[in-house]
Amino acid sequence: MALRAICSSTALCLTLALAAPALASQLIRRSLAELSAGSDCILVGRCEAVSAHWNADHTLILTANRFRVLRAIKGAPGDTLTLEELGGRVGDTTLSVSDIPRYTVGEEVLLCAHRTSLGRWETYGAGQGKFPIVRDGEGRVWARSEFYRPQLAQMAPGRRMDRGVPLSSLAGRLLASLSQEARP
Repeated sequence: MALRAICSSTALCLTLALAAPALASQLIRRSLAELSAGSDCILVGRCEAVSAHWNADHTLILTANRFRVLRAIKGAPGDTLTLEELGGRVGDTTLSVSDIPRYTVGEEVLLCAHRTSLGRWETYGAGQGKFPIVRDGEGRVWARSEFYRPQLAQMAPGRRMDRGVPLSSLAGRLLASLSQEARP
């Protein structure tokens, strides 16, 4: 009886260890206007801290990403905003979730965020809501997005898209889509 239990447990462990990960995604593709409208908060911020932890039930790993708010575009986020994204690494345990953005300390981004039904903040639209910011040698500020590359190219015709689009152009487009939506 004990030998049967050991064999069954070993077989289960081997099956789980050798199983291929599921590669399905539930990403809902959104236009820039939909991204803007669905966000509770849009801001430019710099990541100050990244820390993974277990949820209260110890069933999921979440990564807290604290941002210093440099500029609020929509909403009133305060001086800092902490996003809790699904996934991360705690000790020897890693939870990887496709399409969920990862942040690094010091990274500057334009973020579209929303509050979940559980009350935590997360990037709205998964990776769609993260626009990394870069500065060129002349101090100009650019926003990038591989997901929205064609739309950003239309905002900056004739420009090299390796830089992205001027941050002011992207912020203006997001604000303009809000004012268009508010019209009767």
